[in-house]
Parts: sequence; C-alpha cells; structure tokens
Amino acid sequence: MKIEVIGGYGGESIDCRMTCVLINDRIALDAGSLTQGLELERQARVSSIVLTHSHLDHTCSLPFLIDNNFSAPGFTLRIYAIPEVIASMRDHLFNNHTWPDFTCLPNDLTPVLKLVEVPLEKPFAVNGITLRAIKVSHLVPTTGFIVEDDSGAIAYSSDTGPTGLVRTGRKGAKG
Repeated sequence: MKIEVIGGYGGESIDCRMTCVLINDRIALDAGSLTQGLELERQARVSSIVLTHSHLDHTCSLPFLIDNNFSAPGFTLRIYAIPEVIASMRDHLFNNHTWPDFTCLPNDLTPVLKLVEVPLEKPFAVNGITLRAIKVSHLVPTTGFIVEDDSGAIAYSSDTGPTGLVRTGRKGAKG
C-alpha cells in the first residue's frame, strides 16, 4: 500500500495543507487539499474519496476536484462515507446552491459523482483496498477507518476525542 500525506492540518496557509491522505494514487482519505497538493494530471487519477466527516478542512477541495476534471474523458468520482456525512454532502455542498449537484450532471444516467453510503464496522472494498468505518467522538458524526490490503493495515483516525470503546482482540484480552 502506497500512502502519501497531502495535508495534515486543520487550517491552510502557504506552508500547510488541510487534511488529506492519498492511497495508491487513486483513493483519498478526506479531501481537504487534493487540488492544492496535486497537479491536474494526478488529480484526474483520483477516483474515490473516503470521508471521515463533513467539516470543510476535510471536504473543501471536493468541488474543485470535480470542476477541474469534469470534462476529462471517463472521469467519475465516488465519495464513500457513513449516511450522515453523505446527507451533509447532498444538503449542504452538492445542492445546486453552494455548488452544482454533480450527482445529476452531465445527466441522471451518467453522473460524474456518486455518493456511496457505507455501514459502520463492516468491511467494504474500494479499488482493491478494504476499509472499515469506526465511529469516533467529534462535534458532528465522524468515523475513523481501518484500511487494509494484502501488504498490511493502517488506522486513520481523523478528528477524534476519547470514545470509551473497548475492543477485545482475542478471548480474554482487552484493548
């Protein structure tokens, strides 16, 4: 698994980019700085975004990524998130008021954007990577993700505080 940190800050300046991690050049965990951190050619390769939550420091480059690549042949983008985050994207971002609703453009049959709801705690596959959403504590509905492939796994926590969640790895073990 190839992991590249594009940004790791909650704000933006000339030296700091907002939260975004790129996996295998095609999957982004959060989208705070895709357009600020990648040249146009690399942006066009991103086909999937996995969002932890709806705050702007994790989503603000989504409209510009789509706009930059809208007319590229075959460009489609899938955004994966829990239902509350998908609802926020529909209600507050891709709503034809804040930004065009790319789930209907260029038309309903072949939209450039697909919003995909993912369940909590159940594995789902994206471009050969297995992910699992884990609920974390934040101001809005938020998840971290366990990200796995044949070579290993990482935990991506995003914004969180204490969760109180206790897991058992093997019988009798805590932690």
